[in-house]
Amino acid sequence: LKIRSKRMENEVGVIMNPNSKNLIDQLKDSKSEEDRKKCIPLLQEYLKENPNDAVAWYDLAGCYDFCGLEKEAEPCYWKTYEIGWQK
Repeated sequence: LKIRSKRMENEVGVIMNPNSKNLIDQLKDSKSEEDRKKCIPLLQEYLKENPNDAVAWYDLAGCYDFCGLEKEAEPCYWKTYEIGWQK
């Protein structure tokens, strides 16, 4: 993931900067629902600037799924496939 270098504050009060990639990577793979919930707005913000990043859409869907938000996850999974998910 590439996070733009301009600092910004998202909905949960986390300042995004170039080091936010590490935070996203840690949170999206966490086994904690709280961490996954923190990752959702970070990924949403990233996707505003990078709407064609299939991996980020997949990660967002996974965070929603992990938190029991299947309805929110479904369109993210579809977007992943529309873009052209490749492993």
